[in-house]
Amino acid sequence: MIQIQDFVKAGLFQNEGGTIQTALRYLLRARADLRIRMAIYQGMHGSCPAGPGCAE
Repeated sequence: MIQIQDFVKAGLFQNEGGTIQTALRYLLRARADLRIRMAIYQGMHGSCPAGPGCAE
């Protein structure tokens, strides 16, 4: 199985954080259900200001 560090070692990303951020961004783009659930969660827990792009 591919590990996060493999992307860094291959020079595709500078660090593990960048790898994870990109993976999560693409996951949320591909899965509308997760995008909606995260927007709801963030809205309920005050971790996202109201407005466009909240779940991105």
